[in-house]
Amino acid sequence: MRRVRKLLSLKNIGYVLFLVLFTILALEVMLRLYNPFASRLRGDKIMLPVNRVHHIENDHNPRLDKYILRTTNSLGFRGPEKPNDLENRLSIVTVGGSTTECYYLSDDKTWSAVLMRDLESSFERVWLNNAGLDGHSTFGHQILLDDFLVRLRPKIILYLVGANDVGREDLVDYDESIIDRPLANVLKKSEIFNIYLNYHRAEAARRLGVKHEHLDFARVGTRDLSTDEMDRILAQHNQWLKDFRTRLLRLIESTKAAGIEPILLTQPTVVGVGVDPETGADLKKIALSAGSNGELYWRTLELYNQQTREIGRATNTTVIDLAVEMPKSTEFYYDAIHFTNAGAARVASVIAKDIRLYLKSNYSEYVKLGS
Repeated sequence: MRRVRKLLSLKNIGYVLFLVLFTILALEVMLRLYNPFASRLRGDKIMLPVNRVHHIENDHNPRLDKYILRTTNSLGFRGPEKPNDLENRLSIVTVGGSTTECYYLSDDKTWSAVLMRDLESSFERVWLNNAGLDGHSTFGHQILLDDFLVRLRPKIILYLVGANDVGREDLVDYDESIIDRPLANVLKKSEIFNIYLNYHRAEAARRLGVKHEHLDFARVGTRDLSTDEMDRILAQHNQWLKDFRTRLLRLIESTKAAGIEPILLTQPTVVGVGVDPETGADLKKIALSAGSNGELYWRTLELYNQQTREIGRATNTTVIDLAVEMPKSTEFYYDAIHFTNAGAARVASVIAKDIRLYLKSNYSEYVKLGS
């Protein structure tokens, strides 16, 4: 009798395992036929959404347009189609995360689009595309460069970096490990695994405050943190800063090796110091997610911005210091780091001012007469 019960128990376990395996396989098949969670990063490969038109009706963020139009071209980027004579154009691609993609700004109001129009006043045959991808860090930028941009070979890539690298231990402990593990080739092809992976990445970004939401500075409240508490938290970033530095150095080296000129942009934030001229809020004490406040977030982001500045000097790479040059006013931001229409226009103005002399010196054949 005991033996019979044991056999029945093993049979039940086997049946449960069969059901679990069958459910996983069925879900995988269903997701391959239709995946409502389709993402643009699958393992270590980027899947760009080409020729898309997306109408967004905004009814929750008063600092953004009510109707937003975002499209992608045949490259999967935002901007004009690739011309047949790209090698004869002053070609520029902007790369970054959500503060580059500007997902909730219409095509013509992203800072990339405004920058192109600004440069066209002084230069001929300008072609500029926005390859920003929401949530992407220097890990994703490297994949984008290797898989797409090296072949495209624009003359210049503008890299806006920092925000999505802050405190991201998962970039080393998780993302990079999936490339090296024996099961990598199987996992990278799994729809279920990629849904989990991208959810994991998104949650990591949300925990660090890199998310899209209207932040009402007049009502959000304040949070006091002691200097000792902030210093303790900042010290935890030492290893992440080293990893960020390694990734950024590799990104610059491989960009230059491909015959493309990189230009680095530091990541600005509205919080950190001073008083918001729009709401009167103390930008140091603004309460942010994960027990942070404006001063701590700004000081944290500045650790990464400082690495960007230092790497620029060490590699003789141009750095445009948006973190310093952008005004701290909620006129230009709808949360701690994401730009309003006015903010994107100001970003474009700062970049155009700083890059114009560089372009005239290095690409004089595109300078318009009288400019």
